[in-house]
Formats: sequence, structure tokens, C-alpha cells
Amino acid sequence: MPEPPAGSPYPSFHDKGARFGPHNLHHWQNNPHLESRDDRLYLAYFNAGLRVFDIADPYRPQEIAYYVPPDPPLRRGLLPDKLVTQSEDVLVDSRGYIYVTDKNWGVHILEYTGAE
Repeated sequence: MPEPPAGSPYPSFHDKGARFGPHNLHHWQNNPHLESRDDRLYLAYFNAGLRVFDIADPYRPQEIAYYVPPDPPLRRGLLPDKLVTQSEDVLVDSRGYIYVTDKNWGVHILEYTGAE
């Protein structure tokens, strides 16, 4: 269960409001322009943003990174009822750039720079 960053004004992502939980993950789909790794999982988690897991040991997945966008200042769609970030889709290209869509923000482009 993802924990909110230290200093968050909510005790859990469930309490943050709107949708919470795993939604979409990066799929390679045999596309040479997308990242193909057996040891990493990128998961869009609605109001908990992007979660990145090391799954080298499938019996002990470890969260190794996350990105939680700030809540959007402006509503660009009908949902969610409470105006909080809603990370929905994730795709990682072969260079390692991570694209995360959000209902109100649009697209965030990130790069994992942690330990390999």
C-alpha cells in the first residue's frame, strides 16, 4: 500500500479523495521503441501518482521510486469530483522516458534516475 510523502496533509491516499489504487501499467507489447525489462514495473495509481517497483524477485516486489504530481489548480474535465491528481496511464520509451497521463494535468514526462 503506497504511503503519502512525509508532510502530506492526509494520512493515506484513500483519505486524499477521488480515485485511489492501481490502474494501468507499462506494457512493452513487442514494440522496439518501448522499454522492455523483466525486473521493473511502472504503475499508474490514480491519486497516488506513478509507482515504480523492482520485481527482480517476484516474491518480494520493492517500491524503488514514485512521483505524485501536485493537485491541479484547474479542472479540465468532469472527473474526479474532488480536484486531485488522477494519474491514469503510463508508458516508458526505449530511452527510459516515462510518460504519465492525468485527467486534469495532461501528460507528465519523467525519467528514472535512481540506482539500476
